[in-house]
Amino acid sequence: MSLPEEFMTARKAAIIFNEPTAFKSYVVTLDAAAKAHLRTHWDGKEQVKVHPLAKKFTFALACQMMLNVHDPDTIDVLEKL
Repeated sequence: MSLPEEFMTARKAAIIFNEPTAFKSYVVTLDAAAKAHLRTHWDGKEQVKVHPLAKKFTFALACQMMLNVHDPDTIDVLEKL
């Protein structure tokens, strides 16, 4: 794939994710992912290191939204690649 083709593919994907109607359909997924992440990594802790957890959350969201990977063990394996 040439660079202009790659650019157009990425642009189309970005447009889809930025449309208000498309974003509405992802709110439920985003909310569920955020709640699960907070329960798993934040609840019951007096201190947390925010930066590594924010990176972990962002990567997990990308896996769920773009790759349709929802299994936490699979996401952990992908994160270590």
